[in-house]
Amino acid sequence: MKSKLILTILMLSASLAMAQDKMADQLRKAIIEEESNQNLDKAIQAYQSILKQFDQERQTAAMALFHLADCYRKQGKSNQAIAAYKRVAQEFGDQTQLADASRNYLSKTYGLSQEQLAAGGNREAIAARREYRRLIEEEIRLAEMQIAGLEKRVQTGGISPSGPEMIAARRELLDMQRTLVAFDAGAPIPPIIIR
Repeated sequence: MKSKLILTILMLSASLAMAQDKMADQLRKAIIEEESNQNLDKAIQAYQSILKQFDQERQTAAMALFHLADCYRKQGKSNQAIAAYKRVAQEFGDQTQLADASRNYLSKTYGLSQEQLAAGGNREAIAARREYRRLIEEEIRLAEMQIAGLEKRVQTGGISPSGPEMIAARRELLDMQRTLVAFDAGAPIPPIIIR
């Protein structure tokens, strides 16, 4: 039984390595078509084929990780199951069914909230995330107040509604709102730029 498993793993490893080599070879050929042969239509077809293969391999990897998490869950190995489900949800969010199912297990089976998932379950990290969100909200309120003040100046003719001050203030507000949305979605937060 063990020898069959080892043989299967070796065969899978070899086929994955061959698939990667095949994709790398296809990429080299596509680049030659694009740059040397100047055949952009052929290059586009080749690039699209590579991306399709990548998407299929990504889906396979996500499925394997999800089933690994299921195996750990069935064995009662909570820590390993949680780690694998989290990885599916975080690294394979584009595989929506698997990511949603993983979040569902994490929530219903292991009692983790969305906030805990984003913070990795660490109390200090959860508190820091709450404070970070509160600070972003405060920055948004300040930017809205600044825009309200500028709008009063527009009404009195002090500045143009499309002037640089107004545009800069609106852009700053949009940046902060975008940061809050990214934060809530668990996406990487861009550094805050002080102007």
